[in-house]
Amino acid sequence: MVDARIIIDSQSNPLFLGSEYEQAYDQRGGLCHGKMGDLVVTTKPYDPAYLSYWESLGFEMPELLVVGNGNASTPLSTDVLRSERALSHIWSHCRGGERRVEFFVVEEPEVNLGKRLSVKVYSNLELARHYGSKPEFRRLAEEIGLPLVEGGIFHSFDAAKRFIESTIKSGEKVLIKSERGTGGEKLTSLAILSDVAAFDDAIGRISHLGYEFLVEKLIPDPRVEVSLHWEIDFDGTHRFLGIYDQLVESHSYIGAGYPSSLDSETEAVLVRRLHNQLIPKLKSLGYVGYGCVDVNVQPEEHWMDFNPRKGAIRYIDDAVKRLFAKHQPFFWHTSFKVGHPTSIESIQQILGPMLNKDEERGWMVLATNPGLYPFGTVDLTGISLRSREEARERFEDARERLLNAV
Repeated sequence: MVDARIIIDSQSNPLFLGSEYEQAYDQRGGLCHGKMGDLVVTTKPYDPAYLSYWESLGFEMPELLVVGNGNASTPLSTDVLRSERALSHIWSHCRGGERRVEFFVVEEPEVNLGKRLSVKVYSNLELARHYGSKPEFRRLAEEIGLPLVEGGIFHSFDAAKRFIESTIKSGEKVLIKSERGTGGEKLTSLAILSDVAAFDDAIGRISHLGYEFLVEKLIPDPRVEVSLHWEIDFDGTHRFLGIYDQLVESHSYIGAGYPSSLDSETEAVLVRRLHNQLIPKLKSLGYVGYGCVDVNVQPEEHWMDFNPRKGAIRYIDDAVKRLFAKHQPFFWHTSFKVGHPTSIESIQQILGPMLNKDEERGWMVLATNPGLYPFGTVDLTGISLRSREEARERFEDARERLLNAV
């Protein structure tokens, strides 16, 4: 049993570097996950007004450590590695009791920091980095027989063009995915193609394509996408953490609904595949820590993207269940832009008592991820003790109020 955690939500994917907006996501999870005795490390300090709001809801507060150098081109893990003050603080925090470090994205900066810290890291970092590659997960999935969308791994543009031409001739579109992409079309980590003549232009638009890349048939809308989450402890025991409806925009995660809308039979099939195929394979490789996988289940089942880390929705799930520990709450969560910089004070002024925890009323709205407020983005969760439908209604009401506020 771990006594405390050091949470470093570094945003180190190459597509995030240089963007103050993307680096601000390091404030998304620490307060949601962190409890008394934990240490949460960020590049910039939390807004004091937001900390007051969070405490007013009854959350335990972790210790906070600010390390950023103000340069968005370097991720938080690199800033920590270069700061003797930060390293000393973390080592001091780890004295006495069982401690572990938890990262969000695992890239080279996290591997380097993990080696320097000499503290238990809740991840096999080299393995996580390896399987953070989309081609590597496809190879693993093919090996263990998970259902995959038709496509393949390519090194050669000519070979990719032949597959694309054949697919487009059959009346279908294709999706080109970069090796370590994230963020969908917004971060130019993929491209959708309906004409092979546009291949060179599409490839040119993709950032950090990589040595090898994926080309897959595009699954048409409407479709249902879910994400499955789990963790594997240091001793090899594993725990299933949940299944959620995945909300996607331009092939990028924007939120989730809980519980999932799948029928019990379909959900059971996915969970069995996870327990009988994927998790045993990961254990055999020495996998440690959190993981999640996205699965399209309609019109057909396809296992898509694997993240060898915490799924972002785990932060919200943890916070919601801490708020209503005596209940089994439903929630609907997503992020959206309000068109101007905002703050927790402004959100409180507009939403008022909707933000209050009230078990007798049976619902509330939760505001999270305060680092994005200055950029005009709000993360909001509707919570209900009665139904997911009510949770979504409360969310939609709150969103409309924020969008329509002058």
